[in-house]
Amino acid sequence: MKSNVPGFLAIIAGVIGIIAGIVGSAGFYATVFTIAADLAPASAVVLGWVLAILDFLASLGGITVIIGGVLILAYKIGLGKFLIGLGVGMSLIGIIITIVIAAIGGAAIGAIIGLVAVIITLKGIAIVLAIIARQITRIVE
Repeated sequence: MKSNVPGFLAIIAGVIGIIAGIVGSAGFYATVFTIAADLAPASAVVLGWVLAILDFLASLGGITVIIGGVLILAYKIGLGKFLIGLGVGMSLIGIIITIVIAAIGGAAIGAIIGLVAVIITLKGIAIVLAIIARQITRIVE
């Protein structure tokens, strides 16, 4: 019997993410699709549409995370985890940048303080919950 905890955790993360205003990013896919379009120009139109859909889903942020949680509950694990990652992608990068800036500006203690400051915000809580949901889904699978 599979646990429903990851799915519900993702849904909670998505609701908090909507409140906090998290957004995802399809930047990685844009880079891959650009390279693919250069290698196979005939596929550029199709890749453009796929990228537009991924970018739209990423821009929904918390809503995409909720959809991912529902898909995990429906045992569509791979797609659910993909959507959760897409929904929090840019926000996770923001957390990493904040920690790096804190580390450069001070010392290791600055990075720790920066990490704690981000995590105690609603945005940080949503991102951490979404990451935990993705990780424990691997354990539950």
